[in-house]
Amino acid sequence: MDVYLHHASGAGEDDDVILSIGGRAYRLALHSNRDFGQERVEFLVDEFPAHSITKLKWVVAGRSYYAKQTIDPAKKWELFLVPHIHLDIGYTDCQPKVARYKSRVIDESLDFMKQNPDFRFSLDGQWSLEQFMKARTPSEQERVLAAIRSRQLFAPAQYANLLTGFASGETLIRSFYAGAKLSRLHGAPFEYANLTDVPSFS
Repeated sequence: MDVYLHHASGAGEDDDVILSIGGRAYRLALHSNRDFGQERVEFLVDEFPAHSITKLKWVVAGRSYYAKQTIDPAKKWELFLVPHIHLDIGYTDCQPKVARYKSRVIDESLDFMKQNPDFRFSLDGQWSLEQFMKARTPSEQERVLAAIRSRQLFAPAQYANLLTGFASGETLIRSFYAGAKLSRLHGAPFEYANLTDVPSFS
């Protein structure tokens, strides 16, 4: 919450402003060295209901000032935090080793989904899923496909993260072949693509 104060003398060591709202009081010291003008102080306040009566007291140069106003809170936002990691193929380690890492991450995410039904996980691309399917049993493969169809595990449409500024139109289109095939054969959603590492892209 921002409060603007008007005063005609510089703030001293003991000058402060006290905001009272919702049964709580918040205090900030004034440190302005201006002789006159407007000063802005910012309070971090707890949530308060609409039509709350706000009282303000500020002390400048030994004189106390008071104000009172009814205020409403700003719009309340709901934030969704999305943890994000990625693993470079062939950069952090050789490709076969990265493939094992990726497959292990899929196993761990599926196990975590059993313990936490609201958990969702998105792969970097179809390459990760391709490596998993090559090395796993039919029952393990079906477990992954079931999670994808139920929208717990998400496989983006593109094969891998591409430097799209360098790719040709044909390369970009062909990058969706694996995702389209997965959708056609197994009923997987074919709705989105992602870029998790390329800092600049078309």
